[in-house]
Amino acid sequence: MKVVIPVAGKGTRLKPHTFSTPKCLMNVAGKPILGHILDTLNSIKDNISEIIFVTGYMGLKIRSYIKSNCHFKTRFVEQKEPKGLGHAIKCASSYFDDSPVLIILGDTIIDFDITKLINSSTSILGVKKVETNARAFGVAFANKNGKIKKLIEKPDLDSGLALVGLYFIKNGLELKKAISSYIASTVSLKTKEYQLTDILQKMIENKHVFFTININGWFDCGNMNALLETNRYLLQRKNNSVIPNKFLKCNIINMPVDIHTSCDIKDSIIGPYVTISAGAKITRCQLTDSIIETNAIVSECVLDKSIIGANSILKGKRINLNIGDSSIVELG
Repeated sequence: MKVVIPVAGKGTRLKPHTFSTPKCLMNVAGKPILGHILDTLNSIKDNISEIIFVTGYMGLKIRSYIKSNCHFKTRFVEQKEPKGLGHAIKCASSYFDDSPVLIILGDTIIDFDITKLINSSTSILGVKKVETNARAFGVAFANKNGKIKKLIEKPDLDSGLALVGLYFIKNGLELKKAISSYIASTVSLKTKEYQLTDILQKMIENKHVFFTININGWFDCGNMNALLETNRYLLQRKNNSVIPNKFLKCNIINMPVDIHTSCDIKDSIIGPYVTISAGAKITRCQLTDSIIETNAIVSECVLDKSIIGANSILKGKRINLNIGDSSIVELG
């Protein structure tokens, strides 16, 4: 089985952090989003022949992380222009064969037993019922048995079965053929963006069978609020984390938290739902529901629902902040 992970997006909804950090490398509950995705794949590692990463924006940083942290056979292809998810998959399709293809979006964390997919006799699309703003997603229309009748990209609907960014295609050659056929037939598109949803709909029209599988644990880490929500969920799941004694001597730690052992924390109240990355220094602070990135320095602050970027310096009063990497902020 081939796995495709598109990580070429610019992460515009996570600015200013994504000016210097690719979205897939944003830290959540102790590791980058991409690290959590790779952990999910470990349970089916014997079934994976290779992982194809589709890179673009800050591709060298992503490649460096993967080389250091991924233990699968890997391949990198570049999406040189932002022409949509369908085009990103096309960039990888030269390496497809008649074995299955599993596509996982690089900004999505899915809490799901992925082994349920690989033995399926049909192609499977992960979905979740949303009651508001279904128009922001690709949406599946299925019968009572879960067989998909139609797929529509961003329909004008409030509720529906949203595609969550998990696609299992039984035959890679069929997907490759559908991509080539669709793109060749839509060369006049003004936007020049090709959506995977539309390509899969063409496969349905050509009698390819897709079923849905419900994914309750779906976290699209595309903006600040979603990133913090994911951080809360994952920290709660790993609530048995051991906190080194050096953090317990002069601080109050309210679990769940994830604190890298290299951090320096003094006279502070930390948690719940706080992730603090390597090298960060926290002095006389109260932090809740926040992410502090690598080597950030924070002192004399009360922070809630905040993300402090890598190498930032923050001194001051109670405030709600979303500041990017290498910022320097002094309050008071």
